[in-house]
Amino acid sequence: GEGVGDSSMLDVAGAPRDALPVAHLVKPPVSVRRKQLVPPTLDGAPARLQGSDDLDWYRAEPLRETGHETKSGIWLSDQMEELLRAMCRMSGLGLCDGMDQRRTLMQKGAFRGADASSVSGLCFSYKPLNAICQRWQVMLIALKICIISFAKAYAVSTQYYHRGLQGYSAGPYRHYRLETLLTRNGSEGRSIFGPGVSSFGVIGLSGCSPRGSLHDGDDTAQEAVPSFSGAVGSSFLVTYSQQRSMTGWYMETSNEEGSQALDPAYYIVWGSNDEARFDDDAECVLGRKDGRWWQDGDTVDWCGATWKQVGAPKWIYDDTPSLKPDLDKWFWFVKLRTVLPTTRGTLLTVQLRPRWFLYTIFALARPCTVSPTAFAVLLVGNLHKYWPHSSLPAPRWFGIIGMGIVCSVGIISAALAAWHRVWHFAAEHFWDFVAHMAGAAVGSMPGVPMSRALYVFTFVYMVGNWTKCAFYFRNPFAKPEPPAIVTLVMALSMSISRFLAMRKAKMLLKQDQTRYDDLWSSLCTEEGCKSLQRLEKAVNSANIDGTNCCQRNHTSSDALPQLLMRQPSLEHATPADRHVAEMLQLRANVWGEGMLQVSSISQLYCQAAIANLLMVERLKEWAECCSGMFPLMRFPGEEQVFARWSEVHGDARKEDMVLWPPMKRHGRTFEKLFRSYRNNASHLLDISRNCMILETVDDLTTCLETILADKNVKVERIKNRMGMGYDTSETGGYRDVCVNLRVVNKESVGLGSDLHVCEVQLLLVQFAHLKSTKGHQRYVTSRNVSGN
Repeated sequence: GEGVGDSSMLDVAGAPRDALPVAHLVKPPVSVRRKQLVPPTLDGAPARLQGSDDLDWYRAEPLRETGHETKSGIWLSDQMEELLRAMCRMSGLGLCDGMDQRRTLMQKGAFRGADASSVSGLCFSYKPLNAICQRWQVMLIALKICIISFAKAYAVSTQYYHRGLQGYSAGPYRHYRLETLLTRNGSEGRSIFGPGVSSFGVIGLSGCSPRGSLHDGDDTAQEAVPSFSGAVGSSFLVTYSQQRSMTGWYMETSNEEGSQALDPAYYIVWGSNDEARFDDDAECVLGRKDGRWWQDGDTVDWCGATWKQVGAPKWIYDDTPSLKPDLDKWFWFVKLRTVLPTTRGTLLTVQLRPRWFLYTIFALARPCTVSPTAFAVLLVGNLHKYWPHSSLPAPRWFGIIGMGIVCSVGIISAALAAWHRVWHFAAEHFWDFVAHMAGAAVGSMPGVPMSRALYVFTFVYMVGNWTKCAFYFRNPFAKPEPPAIVTLVMALSMSISRFLAMRKAKMLLKQDQTRYDDLWSSLCTEEGCKSLQRLEKAVNSANIDGTNCCQRNHTSSDALPQLLMRQPSLEHATPADRHVAEMLQLRANVWGEGMLQVSSISQLYCQAAIANLLMVERLKEWAECCSGMFPLMRFPGEEQVFARWSEVHGDARKEDMVLWPPMKRHGRTFEKLFRSYRNNASHLLDISRNCMILETVDDLTTCLETILADKNVKVERIKNRMGMGYDTSETGGYRDVCVNLRVVNKESVGLGSDLHVCEVQLLLVQFAHLKSTKGHQRYVTSRNVSGN
């Protein structure tokens, strides 16, 4: 619903400066510009329009049917000749690729203010990271990510320094107890009558058991030896003369032959400073009466004393971001079975201190990568904003590098953990790698919005976390994951903002849509419905499949025969034709057939400039056959006037007042390219666009039939917005018949624009009168809010 008519209805005084006829490529001839400075009125009197100096940048139409025929038999009008000369000058000055250079800079986030889209709209555009990193909302979010990542890195390094290098893992306590909750043969609860170990004790900073070192490094020999050590029911209890901290524990399997079935398959190490009393309640020493072996808490009451869990066979580390990490909550003891050696009397030492490859690489490298990555994206994005021609890569590449490092860290940590047979660590790190890779893979797909990549990462990460928690803790929601929560909040924020933006966009068009719908209702009378059915029948009878309509290039195999059609061989061809033929053969031999779809914006604008002049001539002929009308120049504040071409044709002064639509502005071209077309230039079908106003639906149908019957054009697609079942919610009630076609006459083939697709809108005069400058401004605002 953007419409050619939107631009053609603008006041002359309000014509945009960048609405160039051939973009910034070509100005109209000087003679034409001078004639347009004082346009005549319909009665022949000269009149000076306000702001008419802008008119020489705004109009592009052949004012006179004068020109000459080339040696190749191609008729060139004076304006076409001026256009071709300008293109030659541009080629000589090295300006032909100006649009593509600007496109490259915009992909890197350059050109401040080039995109007026909302933040939610940018999130759903092509490569949004390059554009949104300059918005203050995204900068604030990135700053928060930097702070959270720094806090996590600080917490990880602090915990590792105090617990892994210098400090103890738990304590100090006087009493330590190893409680067997599950045996190798599956017994649990009251079915367990002993701990299944012959000795147990805690170890200090030396990391050695009393058998390995008489002096425990940090304790005297007397302090290292417990004052009491023995089995108490299903537990093995040790008591020291003074409170003692620990970095792990040692245990020895039973010395009795054939006792392998009673070995602990899952146990918990408890610590307490309270005195246990066994005489008062002898039943307390027995196994648990209620609950399964995995159903326990961090603290329990046992024989009159309160005990805190300080160990288990397997654990993971807490890496929750915090500027004040709680060292007492560093370990998450998992509910996984262990397998002890079957050899009797085997001494086992369990160290709670983390190994560097199990903790520092995974837990420290990831936040240390995320924080600099977010900062680099912000810094580079804003450098491109104020320094567009810098050689720095686009901001998204820093995000890709950071994501690559995070994924590499995950897979390396998983491999190291698997190498040392710490399988639960390997599974956790590998699934983290899978989640990041899934998010990165979806985010790198063309046409996929950023929110979808975040949703995929969140889903995969949380499914892995729920599975891990269900397997490790028998509770899917036992351990929260801040990365998944942060990305989920970001994705939901994008989706909600998008919903609100689309709602706001519809509200902006509601007033205009009501007027358009009322007009449409007045047309849908009994007689009007018959005319609309005739129109729909004409569209259906054309049987045109426009699903694959796009801008295409000539291949060497079909362009070369067209070039040689006028001469038997290259020896008789002109130097220019020989040069083109040589380039076509070079492309076929060296580069292959070339890109089937057009990828260059500069090429599209050059083709559109030629095709636009040729299309105007076709419009004039069609208007003669079906009473077509075109808008006339007006004074600011005056109502728009439309004149039939049959009444204007032949009168030079009246022809000069016809307001022909300009080609699409550069800014809008890039908006559509990045917002809707995912940087696919071949989908830009309306750079050369024109509009014909018709009085009735029957006239519109006649015009469409005339276009379909014209041998000088090839219709590629028809959008019938005048259909009875057409949904106008996206166009705000606006209706027309949009025809995409190519000019395929001798001139277009000779000038190389025969494959360029143009747009012609067939519009009822009632809809044209409803258009206004304010309505178009509301449409532009709605378009920017929605990001379409």
